[in-house]
Amino acid sequence: SFNYTFISDGWQSICLEASNICGVEEICDTVITCSAFETAPFFYLDLDEDGFGTNVDSLQGCETLVGYADNNLDCDDEDDSIYPGAEEIPNDGIDQDCDGEDLVTGINEIDGNAFYFYPNPATNKVNIQFSSIFVGSINIYNSAGKLMSTVSNKNKNEIILNVQNLMPGLYFLQIANENKSVIRKLIIQ
Repeated sequence: SFNYTFISDGWQSICLEASNICGVEEICDTVITCSAFETAPFFYLDLDEDGFGTNVDSLQGCETLVGYADNNLDCDDEDDSIYPGAEEIPNDGIDQDCDGEDLVTGINEIDGNAFYFYPNPATNKVNIQFSSIFVGSINIYNSAGKLMSTVSNKNKNEIILNVQNLMPGLYFLQIANENKSVIRKLIIQ
């Protein structure tokens, strides 16, 4: 039995090291020390139960509370796939790992005009932004190759496509000018 008195309340890291002729074994854990409610640590509401909370609601307590986390690092507490350290899905317009930006891998381009579209997957609308004025058409095809929607564009560098009327599934976004066309996958949820 070991006794140790901590100088301050809050989260404490405790390690126990045991050794003999066979080697050294170390076991560590984190505990909460709490001598008075006023010095107890804060816990933050974790609606999506991903282990990361937000500043929306916090409580003090001497032990971990159900539905709360010991941090306030979540940038979207309504989606359990979005939290610090989550796997980032490139080019979808969503910041899964809470670093403040979406991971962009590679540039979509048509005749030297760079573009990106987001969100992907989409539910209501898809934003397409070009690096310069784009003149051409944008078509959405279903996975069987049937044309579902088309938009002609002249003298704009941003287009918003309404995809509310499309059933959930895999679609193909074709961006075409008079010289070339580029096709990208689009997922509708």
